[in-house]
Amino acid sequence: MKFTSLKALPILLGAIAILTAPFAYQSRAEEQACPDYFDGIDLSAQQLADIEDIEAQFDETVDDILPLSPETEEQIFALEDAFDAQVETLFSVDQQQQIEQIDQWAEEQVIAIAPELLDEGDIDEDDEDFELTPQQETTLYEIEEEYEKRLEAILTADQSAKIEMLEEQLEEDIDTILPEPNDAQIVSLEAAESDLEASVMQLLSPEQQRQLESNLACYEDD
Repeated sequence: MKFTSLKALPILLGAIAILTAPFAYQSRAEEQACPDYFDGIDLSAQQLADIEDIEAQFDETVDDILPLSPETEEQIFALEDAFDAQVETLFSVDQQQQIEQIDQWAEEQVIAIAPELLDEGDIDEDDEDFELTPQQETTLYEIEEEYEKRLEAILTADQSAKIEMLEEQLEEDIDTILPEPNDAQIVSLEAAESDLEASVMQLLSPEQQRQLESNLACYEDD
């Protein structure tokens, strides 16, 4: 499960999309039948940071190929807000207090490493002047991993299962409002995905590459 409650730290602690849907547009049936792309692969913090950079470039390419209208973006934001509200109802008062403590810990860590992330005012992700150093990125990913561990440690198995169900419903709801690509866009998206896969492969050891190829083969066979 990848759930993050830190609304104040979206740049740092948003779920790492590359770990849950790195090569986009697979079907729900494939997701259920096949392993996650990185199952059985122990990625280092540096590899995670590098993969996130590659995925960010991929996202920009996808946005250029298949741009979303402002109306669609607003609908997605509304669905995400509704998801957050539903998740928050699952927590007891004691758990909410524990989450606040985890949030405070994470914020203190970020301030020590990259205070610019918490400066007043939102950072424009398109601002080319703002860029984290490789060391900052690696350390922030280590904080995220620890944050996720602390958060999941306070959840019951039932809560984790319910959150996963809500996440799946959120993905389905978002899928229904996303525009359908035309033939030319599909070709461009497939090319972008191939470039993404090749770039990720370059970061992996031979053993990691073999495991990733084995995981990806499941999707190719379906």
